Amino acid sequence: MGNTEQKCTILLAEDEVAVRNLVRRVLEREGFRVLEAENGRVAVDVADRYPDEIQLFLTDVVMPELSGPRAAARITAHRPTTAVLYMSGYAEGEISESGELQPGIRLLEKPFSPTTLLEWVRESLRNIG
Repeated sequence: MGNTEQKCTILLAEDEVAVRNLVRRVLEREGFRVLEAENGRVAVDVADRYPDEIQLFLTDVVMPELSGPRAAARITAHRPTTAVLYMSGYAEGEISESGELQPGIRLLEKPFSPTTLLEWVRESLRNIG
């Protein structure tokens, strides 16, 4: 694990508690600092209150109250250096057709393994660094 990862803060927005807990544990075990939110609205509030840099916003696409893409738009408006990685149990085509995601967006399809999660997170962080 690199020194950069130990300093990286990831804001995780996921409405399914079991998935959120699993993702948090995997990331923390690798040395990432994880801020949790149970939906997009809470994620925006956490980002607004968090005083330091957030390197990655890892979010489910479809959530109650505020979707991942809408939360990402609000967060990155104030934090333009924050990378965004989406997760979803829906197929990418279904989400793109619904208008939730723009083409070219990074989407990690559920279910995924811890190894795949870490690969995607590291790749997202490399793209901003």
